[in-house]
Amino acid sequence: MSDKLKKIFNACNPNNPADEKYYTDCRKARGGDILARKVQARLDYIEHSYLRFLFTGHIGSGKSSELLHLGNLLKKDTNFFPVYVDVRDYVNLENVTLEEILLAIAVEISDAFQKDLNITLKNSYFEEKFGEVKNLLLTKRKFTKIEVSLFGLAKGEIQEIKQNDEAKRRLFEAIAKDNRSLLDELNLFISKAQLELAKSDSAFTKIVIMVDSLEKIQKFEANTNVIDSHKELFIERNDKLTGIEAHTIYTVPLSLYRSDASPKLLHYYGDVLPLPMVKIFHRGKFNSEYEEGCKAFKEILTKRLGEISLTEAFEDKALDFLVKYSGGNLRNLMLFIQEAIISSDELPINFKTARKSIQPTVRAYAASIKESAYPKLVALDENPKQQIDTEDDSFWTMLENLTVMEYANGDDTNSLDDSWYAVNPVVYEVGKFQTAKEEFQKSKRKSKK
Repeated sequence: MSDKLKKIFNACNPNNPADEKYYTDCRKARGGDILARKVQARLDYIEHSYLRFLFTGHIGSGKSSELLHLGNLLKKDTNFFPVYVDVRDYVNLENVTLEEILLAIAVEISDAFQKDLNITLKNSYFEEKFGEVKNLLLTKRKFTKIEVSLFGLAKGEIQEIKQNDEAKRRLFEAIAKDNRSLLDELNLFISKAQLELAKSDSAFTKIVIMVDSLEKIQKFEANTNVIDSHKELFIERNDKLTGIEAHTIYTVPLSLYRSDASPKLLHYYGDVLPLPMVKIFHRGKFNSEYEEGCKAFKEILTKRLGEISLTEAFEDKALDFLVKYSGGNLRNLMLFIQEAIISSDELPINFKTARKSIQPTVRAYAASIKESAYPKLVALDENPKQQIDTEDDSFWTMLENLTVMEYANGDDTNSLDDSWYAVNPVVYEVGKFQTAKEEFQKSKRKSKK
């Protein structure tokens, strides 16, 4: 039994995005087209220019899984060659520079060409710059012979630079020393890569670069706070991000997209796609299950658990509880299941254990929600239209930390304005929210007398 518990625990690692084997199409429960269809349609139509696309959504909503799914579809069905870049592999999110992002893109292009197409891309500029830090990294660890050389280093060595202050300092001193634009060098490299692509016997003719985790950046260059950092990168430096001469997709913070900077994002990049939560319950009706969303989440778990069936892993009531209280956020569901596994000695997981699994999250929200927020949360919960006051900055903060969740209708509707918001189900279990709810209802009853 312990082996099965261990397997479920690892299958539900919230840090592992779903690869194609585990991917589940949740578009109906999200209320619209998924990323892949939106991007593919634009790629099919665009001529004589490059696609600039921003992708956003709540933490844990499935952005990385959607990007990986897009990459797989492009490889199978199109002439566009996808290059997926997770900047977390190359940068310290607490201290990021534009140069690090550009270098990460160059490394991942080289790696993807080598692994997927067996094409070795040479570049004297990048080889020279990484050569400046080679001796600093070789003393740290040894790499196996199967690791290919990317600009004279193994990929793992390049990724080490983010943790090696001396190597990072020397690398960027070398870049600054010759006064050559790193963006220009990257574009020259991309141009040569495109030529190699055209000469190859593959079906691919154009590169699509997908840069993930940019929304997780906490500090960008000289900026001292998160919002200013995001504005600096996406707004003030838009000419650099849009200056890459290939089709590009970037993940952008939901808070920036929902701020007064949103029109500028649309102006500079052309399109922004927010990824709503998977709808688990009907709008304004927490206890009314939305079948498509619940079915999608159970399908995801079925794929992840493999030969362990859902009925073997969970009591029906326990699984329904975990799905419902995830609020349609897959990361939350995975975290709750892992917490339940830690507290379990046997399968199936029962309702009591499932309910106990959300307790750490309940405690976290109880400690973080400001007193002034509870009346607002109750008012949102009581409002059948489920709308927020867009002039109240506290709601943007609560959206950012998932106290409030955003959905698209997901039902058949003629309304073009179908976004709605709901209190995170976990917050229902916070004592102060329950007290505020009781006071609201008492006041409502009094006003009717």
